[in-house]
Amino acid sequence: MVNLENYEEYMMMYADGELNEVETKALMDFVAANPELAKELEAYSATKLVPDTTMVYANKDQLMKAPPAGGRTIGMRTWWMYAAAAAVLLFTVTIMRQGGDTADSPVVVSNTPATTQPVSTQPTQTPVTDHKTEKDSNREELHSNPVSPVTHENNIA
Repeated sequence: MVNLENYEEYMMMYADGELNEVETKALMDFVAANPELAKELEAYSATKLVPDTTMVYANKDQLMKAPPAGGRTIGMRTWWMYAAAAAVLLFTVTIMRQGGDTADSPVVVSNTPATTQPVSTQPTQTPVTDHKTEKDSNREELHSNPVSPVTHENNIA
């Protein structure tokens, strides 16, 4: 029961008078088997404080503060707890509202599976040709020339 891992706890409980007879006997047997711990048990026992009952404060009733005339008050410690709870609640609501519908969140349109079409292994390319007529060369170009459509080569394993 008592060993080198927990003997200090048992010594403190012995000094406080918290051990029953079986635990006290086990502690005393352990100290007898380890005589180097006898001084430590003596030191724990010497730390027990005994109140001095001869000292009496004459005006003991003046130590208590009178209750307020207006009724119930909220103590400073209680006020801080309410303020902290309100701040946590406000913070949580703010975070939850910001995390609502964003442009990055996925949207489910339908639950039907998508159909796939076979992908060709060779990308199709259309040559880009510059067909300018005399009429086009005289006119100021306001827009860029169209570019051939971009194709991607998809490899499906």
